[in-house]
Amino acid sequence: MIHFYGEVKKEQHNYPEAIKELRETLEEEQPELEQYLIELWDNQQREITAQQYIEMVKKGKATKEIEKQLLQSTSIFVLGKMFTKKQTAMEKGAEKIVEKITERQSSFSFDIKYHETKKWIEKSCAEQIVHLTKTQKEAIKLVIDRAERLGITTEGTADLLKPLIGLHKGQVTANVNYYNSIKQNLLENHPKMKEQAAEKKALEKAKQYAKNQKEYRAMTIARTELAGAYNAGEFYSIKQAQKDGLMGKVKKYAISAGDGRVCKGCREVEGQEVEQDDYFKTQWGDVLFPPFHTSCRCAVEYEEISETLEAPEINDPKIKASHNEFTQILQESEENEFNKNMKFLHQTTEYQLDKTLDVAFAYDRNLDLIKYNPNVRNYEFYDMNYVQAHELSHRMDELLYRSWENEKFIKAVENTSKIIYNYEKEIKEWFSIKDGKYFDDIGLSDIFSALSRGDMNNILNGKHEKGYWKKVENVYKEIFANLSAIDVLNCESKLECKGILKEIYIAYKELVI
Repeated sequence: MIHFYGEVKKEQHNYPEAIKELRETLEEEQPELEQYLIELWDNQQREITAQQYIEMVKKGKATKEIEKQLLQSTSIFVLGKMFTKKQTAMEKGAEKIVEKITERQSSFSFDIKYHETKKWIEKSCAEQIVHLTKTQKEAIKLVIDRAERLGITTEGTADLLKPLIGLHKGQVTANVNYYNSIKQNLLENHPKMKEQAAEKKALEKAKQYAKNQKEYRAMTIARTELAGAYNAGEFYSIKQAQKDGLMGKVKKYAISAGDGRVCKGCREVEGQEVEQDDYFKTQWGDVLFPPFHTSCRCAVEYEEISETLEAPEINDPKIKASHNEFTQILQESEENEFNKNMKFLHQTTEYQLDKTLDVAFAYDRNLDLIKYNPNVRNYEFYDMNYVQAHELSHRMDELLYRSWENEKFIKAVENTSKIIYNYEKEIKEWFSIKDGKYFDDIGLSDIFSALSRGDMNNILNGKHEKGYWKKVENVYKEIFANLSAIDVLNCESKLECKGILKEIYIAYKELVI
């Protein structure tokens, strides 16, 4: 739900419409995902053999073989059926944003492969794989431990464990207690009944209880995951529209389902107003957008408060002047996805004075801003366009590309690292004090410092100390940032992207475009 800048806005937030849109998505998509989850657990239960159940009971936990089996089937499910359902929910979350932008000014479509969107859904699925697998392992161990304390036989525990595959710790505890209670009641009320017969009847009851428990768990997981995906689709469609210059600054409000079933925690967060990228403060921690907890039915209302994004204020006159100049460079640059991302992030990058900084400029990944210290030696001689391109590229790499995790980019860097010594004499001439072709190109120089892990520093000008390269991801990050700056500014050294740096440049281009 969004209100655009200049729209007449009611005093009360439009709770029914926003919640209705979320509820409709859940009603459409949730039942099928619930069924998929139950099928997953039933299949996992059947795939474990009778002998493997016995082995787990004797070992007191899931065997390595079973752990691998559960991880594999869970991964296939999450990255297949659950991924598809979450993607659909995200698209439905973006639907109203797309409609309203299209009505207001121009054609706009939500791209599920947009970097931040793709990153969210991949992270969400990875976390779900870890959570589901870990829960299974913990529940299996708990069943075995609990059954042993109650004196249930190895065979009895194996029989009881089978229908409980898929439940979490709290559920299996309740089920084992229920099983034991039924068994003890039968033996007390029917003194002539054999223990084996009592166990058989108790097991049947426990199976039925487990079936109900699985249905409830499937419902809570499906609702939570789809609600999260719906809210993510709404959030990232706005981010995408802002990147395309179709929306301005936005703030957001938390809204609850507004009925008698709303929990105390959600009632407390209801109406909370924060900036678009800020987190809602809840009793469960800081949350970017709902769900705030399992089975949460909350949604978000967004309000556009200006027609354009407001750039953070820059106090340093040198940075401010170069910021405007670099803006012009980007306006005249080639129109592609990477440059579009750079223009957007350039508008929203914050600069912070830090007199304790031992270098002139540094991107702080934790604060997501660029720090600077004008008291550092030779500050006045820095090429500010290169500085902005370089530090901005670090920010883009952190938020969008993650070069240090890209297999092709890593391989290209490692391959190039092996061949640079064949060109050592030529590289030395490039950075020669007298007449070096690239004497003042600190970016290219730092690329060779990274490729050699500091071993070539004695023949280079711009470089990081050898110790800096011991953290391997720094190698990929600095090569990415320097290559990006050289590319965007069309530096003379871009010529080497057709030569010694060709493999890295190709991998870089594939990564960003």
